[in-house]
Amino acid sequence: MFELVPFESIKDLLDLEKESAKDYPALQIIKMSVDAAIENELGRELEQKARTETTSVTACGTSHIYLNAVPVVSVASVTVDGTALDSDDYTIMAGGLRLATEISGVDVVVVYTGGYAQDEIPASLERAALIQTAYEYQTKEHVGATSVTTDGGTVSTPALQILPVVKNLLSKNKHPWLGTYGI
Repeated sequence: MFELVPFESIKDLLDLEKESAKDYPALQIIKMSVDAAIENELGRELEQKARTETTSVTACGTSHIYLNAVPVVSVASVTVDGTALDSDDYTIMAGGLRLATEISGVDVVVVYTGGYAQDEIPASLERAALIQTAYEYQTKEHVGATSVTTDGGTVSTPALQILPVVKNLLSKNKHPWLGTYGI
């Protein structure tokens, strides 16, 4: 199973006593939630696997095809309105494909493998997931609360969101085309 941060790292950071993530059901839910939030923030899917994506190119011509899972490891096939392209008809780029010619008003289907293998996750992504997961796990009793009152006083609790330090760690790992090409 793909995970941005291994249980052992969280266990060490939070000084958890039990040996398995299964012993911490809330932690398992939080880890999945954090992984999804990080993918959303990055504008890309991270797990390396085979995928099929269909892009409808509107009337505005383009030669760039955005793919959700980057880096692109391999491309099995590219078809434009049912016509298969040769590998000479496109180039793999950081954020997807660049076709040799501009197209418009067509559907493009790309069958490819993209994303990170478990042992290739950048350290900054693992660190970001570790910080966010630890924060959410430690504050899980107060999710949704606007303030928490204890013997020592009242503490305001911000809405649950990605922490600024985590956003900073994630910034260099965003999808290369996020914010460009109308994406």
